[in-house]
Amino acid sequence: MTKQTKNRRTKEQMSEHIAYAKQLLDLDIPPYAVALQLQQRFGLCRSSAWRDVRYANEERGKEGVHASAQPYELRDTLVRVLFQSVLTASADGDVNMLPRLSKEIRELLKMGGPGAGRHPYDGMPDQDSTLTQIENMYRRSSGNTPVGFDS
Repeated sequence: MTKQTKNRRTKEQMSEHIAYAKQLLDLDIPPYAVALQLQQRFGLCRSSAWRDVRYANEERGKEGVHASAQPYELRDTLVRVLFQSVLTASADGDVNMLPRLSKEIRELLKMGGPGAGRHPYDGMPDQDSTLTQIENMYRRSSGNTPVGFDS
């Protein structure tokens, strides 16, 4: 019988995993979801994933970034993630994804309740403003002049 050795991560790999965890935490994704994502994406065991989340939170604390005092709804987290995808698609020139992503955001905003990062008494977020930003990115990426922007 041969002795099995544990797979150890390099410091570079661990740094990459912690940086990824920090990105997700910055989007206000709950720590349990970040740990699960680390397990699935990088094949980490449960304890390593949670340790990376703890280290990521500690680093964020040293950088002056702290967890929000009030938990956000899942819808708000999804809107932030989708908006990041819109920005990525726009930067990459992937004009085919922008209409689909804007439709997903529009559907999520129809759910009602307070908007992302807004006080519950502020009411619904301005859907037109968000959708106008996405349309402008779409027009800019497809070569058309965005509304309100003259070259």
